[in-house]
Amino acid sequence: MAYMIVTPICPNCRYDNDEHAQYCAQCGTPLVDDLKETTLRVADLPPGQAAHLKRMGSRHTSLLVGAIVLFVGSESSPVIIKSRDQIVIGRGAPGAQPPNVDLNDYDGYTLGVSRRHAVITHTGGGYTLTDLGSANGTWLNDQRLEPNTPYALCSSDKIQFGQLVLSAYF
Repeated sequence: MAYMIVTPICPNCRYDNDEHAQYCAQCGTPLVDDLKETTLRVADLPPGQAAHLKRMGSRHTSLLVGAIVLFVGSESSPVIIKSRDQIVIGRGAPGAQPPNVDLNDYDGYTLGVSRRHAVITHTGGGYTLTDLGSANGTWLNDQRLEPNTPYALCSSDKIQFGQLVLSAYF
């Protein structure tokens, strides 16, 4: 069974806003830009995660195609990314351009996530994952990736950045 969800999560502070919000209720960041991380499509989730998403309620029932969901560690709420050509994953740092997905909130620094750790790239037929020369490595389904080499990414793949483990769904 597939679960389809749309939620306007602020790309700046990660606040989960009301489905019709155009600006983040917490920090005021615009949510209507096509590049914002606001859309989620989830399919073929493990039973516990699918049940959690179903419980999130009717306000998450719209669907905009082409999104990725990352379940980080044991967190029950996913990181939601509206698909774009490239999604940089890492840790934000003062004075540096923030990644599209900032893993600081998931103890990224302690677990060995680099500032610009990896990138997920949309290709014509799906997605690839590329390690960006990270200090502590990137693994895809328990295989360490060679830096700067794209690897095919499939829905439900296990990804590891340093010691931080995620699952990707799209």
